[in-house]
Amino acid sequence: MNHKRRLVALFLTGAAATTIGLAEARPAAAVAESAFLTIRSQGGGNYSLTVTGHFNLPQAVATSYSIKIIGEDGWFDDTPVCDAWPLTTDANGNYWHQYTCTGALLNEDWEGQDENYAKVTVFPSGAKSHSVRSNTVKGYY
Repeated sequence: MNHKRRLVALFLTGAAATTIGLAEARPAAAVAESAFLTIRSQGGGNYSLTVTGHFNLPQAVATSYSIKIIGEDGWFDDTPVCDAWPLTTDANGNYWHQYTCTGALLNEDWEGQDENYAKVTVFPSGAKSHSVRSNTVKGYY
């Protein structure tokens, strides 16, 4: 019974300290920055690319960003094959963009399966630009 009283007293002390402002305030945990790529066939050798994600922005204001689709290879990655820019996030740093790319551009390997990912770069006003890499999508284009 004594153990229960101590726990209740500890709980009430913490609640009272928080209520009157004695406890240290903790910032909310930031959402991780992310990028997610999907590639779906539209037929006729064209593919629909959708890139979604989130940036942690220094200010809650819509911000410019760009997308580069890059072929992934073992030793070095290929030059960008499909670009989209200028684009704009919402004020919270969320973004969604869909566009079309031909299979000839996505076909980055001479033979075998192709691997592509999105490199999304944000350009916040008054802060340094930075990039997020998406998942790798494998397919035959």
